[in-house]
Amino acid sequence: MNSSIVLDFVSHQHQPDAWLYLLLDPLAEIPSDDPLHLDALRLRLGQDALTSLPRPDLEYDIQHHPVLITIASPGGAPADDLLRLSGWHAQRDDARHHRYVCGWLSSTAAAQTVSRHLQALSLLPTPAGQAYQPLHEPLRLELMAGVIGAGHPAPWWPVRRWLIPASSGDGLVLEGYPEFQAVTDLELADRQEDIPLASALLDIWRRTLSTLEGYAPGRWTGPTSLPPFAVMQALAQIQQARTLELTDPEDILQLAIHRLMLHPRLHWHPRVRQLIGSAARDEIPLADSFDHYHDQDWELIVNELEEGAAQ
Repeated sequence: MNSSIVLDFVSHQHQPDAWLYLLLDPLAEIPSDDPLHLDALRLRLGQDALTSLPRPDLEYDIQHHPVLITIASPGGAPADDLLRLSGWHAQRDDARHHRYVCGWLSSTAAAQTVSRHLQALSLLPTPAGQAYQPLHEPLRLELMAGVIGAGHPAPWWPVRRWLIPASSGDGLVLEGYPEFQAVTDLELADRQEDIPLASALLDIWRRTLSTLEGYAPGRWTGPTSLPPFAVMQALAQIQQARTLELTDPEDILQLAIHRLMLHPRLHWHPRVRQLIGSAARDEIPLADSFDHYHDQDWELIVNELEEGAAQ
């Protein structure tokens, strides 16, 4: 994610008849003298340019509610320095646990209408009724888009175009249309529960790719820091680990990152399966077991997996 992606989005996806909003999350604190700090934006743009998105889980902590910043009205153009600065922040957020810049929204609806829609969007259906999920957070929103799938009506409207920083390190544009369908899939709320663990795996994945110099035939080598919709891959890894009866988060993360770096069927190998069984029985953590394996051991295991697949 960088400023060029933001400038391209505004140039090609934002229309003159729409408002342009910047979505910020003050839970991710930034220095008070930063020009993108809410106080600085309030001084520059006026109080009316800031619209809060109330969070029912932070009812008495309103200073940490997300905020929509109106950076362009219909017929107007956003300030170039705000676009570049927000893009820079989004790029910096790639290395942070919590994102300050959550997205750029183009809509023909006024800020209060968009705010109400985002609040409604965050109430996901459950068997018991509804549950709040902070879907303004890009990772959660990307997961929702991935679960809904391409080509299916999505509930983004009245947001016409929505750029979010994606887990891949690129930008993801969501397209809204008036004929959207309401969210009824109960799976959406269930999948959101694993976001903290998926976020941890994504962080480990990025760090490993940037520092690992040893044997890693399965490593991602594409143009972005991680593959497109990496959050979906992370969740698939977590679910796979649980089918192997792993319950400890550290064991799940260990198996996941080794599968991502070495081989997607690593858990099929008898030696690895034995180690997984020991971890599942709370005997030996996977991290301790894997510490005894070196590049030549992993290469032998991967070769045996490939030979077995070729037979």
